[in-house]
Amino acid sequence: MLRPLALSLAGWTTAETTRARLALASEWRFRAAVLDATAPDARARDLDRSARRDLAATMRRVELAFAGLDLWIPAAHFADPARTDRAVHAALSAIELAADLATLTGGREPIVSLTLPTDDTQTRQALAARASDYGCVVADHAYPASASTALARGVDPAAVLMGGGDPAREVIEAGSDLGGARLSDVSAEGRCAVGAPGSRLDLVGYVASLTVAGYERPVICDLRQVADPAAFAAQTSRLWALEARPHPED
Repeated sequence: MLRPLALSLAGWTTAETTRARLALASEWRFRAAVLDATAPDARARDLDRSARRDLAATMRRVELAFAGLDLWIPAAHFADPARTDRAVHAALSAIELAADLATLTGGREPIVSLTLPTDDTQTRQALAARASDYGCVVADHAYPASASTALARGVDPAAVLMGGGDPAREVIEAGSDLGGARLSDVSAEGRCAVGAPGSRLDLVGYVASLTVAGYERPVICDLRQVADPAAFAAQTSRLWALEARPHPED
């Protein structure tokens, strides 16, 4: 049986602050959340120990488990000599923050999702070492996937579909290396709600591929660039509940 959905707080503006978005995630009946590590009130460098405890307390108060962090720094920043150090430092700090919040909330192994240049082996190795030290999973969502095996692979269906690929095939190819699976969709106009008119994700096939791959971590509902996050979240939650439920023959 698939893991429940975790709602990513990255890429939507229905609420201005992380705490307000956590309240909405709970209102929308999600049971886990992935924080936006680029948000002004959730950046690792701006959160001292007291602020981290307060954030963890907020999550407990709205009954949301901590599933990880999204760090959507443009991949090009890791390759730009003027930005490399800052980007790598942000990624290393995000791993530490994820580990802290997991400890403070009593959560399991958190997922740190990002996208790296496909040929950046040195950064992958540095992040893999830090992730191992702190008990985190770093899921690299580069597409096409990097040949490096230092980090776990991440699959974002919308990005894969826009790149001409098949999300289910990506999941199967990743197999046990799959560290982060997202739930997203795309139409001719761009990212859209899962199952919206003109959307392209084969949800049944995607669910089946996650089951075959033995994926047991949270599946992350991705709201980036979606016009109506509230409607998207509600529809996605309903569809996931239908698709992920046990079937009589199981």
